[in-house]
Amino acid sequence: MGAAGNDGETATTIKVLNQALTIARVVALRCRRQYFAALRGHSPALAAAALEHANDARVHAERISERIAELGGKSEVSPDPSAPLGPSEQRDGITLVAVISDHLAAERAAIESYREIAAVAVPSDPTTKRLIEDIVSGEEECASDLASLLDKVSTPIDS
Repeated sequence: MGAAGNDGETATTIKVLNQALTIARVVALRCRRQYFAALRGHSPALAAAALEHANDARVHAERISERIAELGGKSEVSPDPSAPLGPSEQRDGITLVAVISDHLAAERAAIESYREIAAVAVPSDPTTKRLIEDIVSGEEECASDLASLLDKVSTPIDS
């Protein structure tokens, strides 16, 4: 597999990959929590979307961890799974629209963070660049799915 250029570049790449790893793990935790909230709220479409995205985020985390190891680095510790991940998790009686909106906003923030990471990792490491680009593509697809789901649940049905 391609490696970053010199030791300083490799260290920088490992550092930003650990940041990406944290993002992927937080996304997986957020999606898992959303999955359970959707089950409690009797929303099978949202539950299915959340479960699929949680699984995708776990795969992203595994791929990032593998890349860190390939570069000779060590993956950093996971985020605290009990930490609150968004405003919708701190309110009772949250609406389905609010849950999806919060998730979509967090998804867009994650995409932007991944893009910033790619900008730092890209110059000397095409393998890492492709990895992050693949992850961004998957996250953009998820954001598109969430936006479509939000449109469906927030559009009144004509009787």
